[in-house]
Amino acid sequence: MATVTKDNKPDNRFMIAKEVNEDGTLIFYTNQDSALGEELQNNPNVSCNFYWPDLGRSARVRGQVEHCTKEESNEYWKSRSMEKQANAVVSNQGDQLQSKEGLEEKVEQKTKEAKEAGGLNRPDDWHGYRVWCDSIELWAEGEAKANMHNRIQWDRQIQRKGKDPTDAQGFKAGEWSHKLLQP
Repeated sequence: MATVTKDNKPDNRFMIAKEVNEDGTLIFYTNQDSALGEELQNNPNVSCNFYWPDLGRSARVRGQVEHCTKEESNEYWKSRSMEKQANAVVSNQGDQLQSKEGLEEKVEQKTKEAKEAGGLNRPDDWHGYRVWCDSIELWAEGEAKANMHNRIQWDRQIQRKGKDPTDAQGFKAGEWSHKLLQP
């Protein structure tokens, strides 16, 4: 996922899309205080790339993010293992790691506490994010000799209903249009 820092520099990282939905949205989860979370708060525009080399296929997606609802974030949180919940609670995602052993001990202790308590509550700074796609391009590998790849792009207009990415009020989305692209 590509974002922009507050210094207007590009930033990129691997993300796991937990859901890809028919309405043209993707869902992922992260800590809002991480570098990614802060970048999304400052500029909700993102770009994502997916590549399947064995299939000779890729997808490029652009859009804007918003928080998922608290209910959606809570539901996914509860589906995670207690070890993953503990790790999300005790680690400060992206901060300098002083001691891996020390962090592992904290996660182990918090996991033990979680098992005794029957789970952990989702931290207020840990959310689901929904990407509302306004452009999707699919690429299929074509004839290698001439690089005759197949490309098609879908576009639509989206308009945020809320004031900022934390509103979770959705977007007004227009109809998709498409066009073929040259290789």
